[in-house]
Amino acid sequence: MTDPTEPTADPAPDVGNVAIGGWQPLGGATIRAVPSMSDQCFRLAKYLRDLSRQHPNDISLPAGTVLIAIAALESYVNELADMALRDANRRDFDALRDNLIKKLQLLNERGKILGQLESDVEEDIALLFGLRGKLMHYRADPEHPVDTNTSLQRLVARFPKAATSDADVSTEQLLTPHFAEWAVDRVSGAIRGLYQCGWEPPRPRWLELVDPGRLEK
Repeated sequence: MTDPTEPTADPAPDVGNVAIGGWQPLGGATIRAVPSMSDQCFRLAKYLRDLSRQHPNDISLPAGTVLIAIAALESYVNELADMALRDANRRDFDALRDNLIKKLQLLNERGKILGQLESDVEEDIALLFGLRGKLMHYRADPEHPVDTNTSLQRLVARFPKAATSDADVSTEQLLTPHFAEWAVDRVSGAIRGLYQCGWEPPRPRWLELVDPGRLEK
């Protein structure tokens, strides 16, 4: 059932029979861009977070929350760049390709207001980004359980109320409903931080997250 309180997707632009990005229509249909994937991914991340509370032993739900929350932030950053960056700034941004952390740093450095993306938010996003990679690209080389410099150990140190011992850290131990909530909170903090740097959100609906006071005026 559709939740009437949630925003609906932006309608796809009516581009008729014009090919997009060099792609040709297939079978008479036109390939259309999706203008609001960051919104949709963010909604899905929140849904998975909420669902994980109902099924606390299902680690797929917090794992999915991490994957989709980072995808939401990646989409948001790229959509913001499409709207706001020009010339040299855009070339520098595009050169970073899929490096989300470097893109966040570039936007932070070149914002209208400097230094508003808090360092702990950036560090937490870097750890979540790394965990996303571990979940998506499994490799059979588990981190040494007592090496405090590993990303899992550092993630536990940053994650509040982590139910694990210092000597035994596993990805499975991290994947709890509380961790899912934390992941969504960190991504929300990064999006708010970009707004505080002076970057206007790609669409007005993001104001509910970054500056709800503006909606009341």
